[in-house]
Amino acid sequence: MLDRLASGQSLIIQLLMSSDSRGVDNLSAGQWSAVAQLLSTLRPLVELTSEMTNGYDTAYPAQSVVIPLVVGLRGALMTGEGGLDLLREQLLHLVDENLTQLLDDSQLCAATIVGLCVRW
Repeated sequence: MLDRLASGQSLIIQLLMSSDSRGVDNLSAGQWSAVAQLLSTLRPLVELTSEMTNGYDTAYPAQSVVIPLVVGLRGALMTGEGGLDLLREQLLHLVDENLTQLLDDSQLCAATIVGLCVRW
C-alpha cells in the first residue's frame, strides 16, 4: 500500500491541488519523506519474507526455512541503509526478543539442514 502511495505521489499532489478536492490536505514534504524512509526500512523485510515463503501453498514457511528467515531478518535489519533507524532498531529488538530462541530449536536446525541438502 505504501508502494502505491509513493509511486502515485505526483498524481496525488496534482489531484489534491485541483479545485475539486477542496478541504483535503496534501501530505507535507516531511510526510512524503517519512513514506520513502518507511519503504526503505520495510522493503528488505518484505522481499526476504516473500522470497522465503515463495513456492509454498501456505501463508507459513516450511520448517526448513524458519532459521534462515530469522537470520535473514536480523541481517536485513542490522545492515539496512537509509530509512528509519529507530524503527529498524525496534524491529531488531522484537526479532531478538521473540524469534532468536528458534535458533536453539534442534528440530528446526535438523529441518534446516535437511532442507539445504534437498535443495542441492
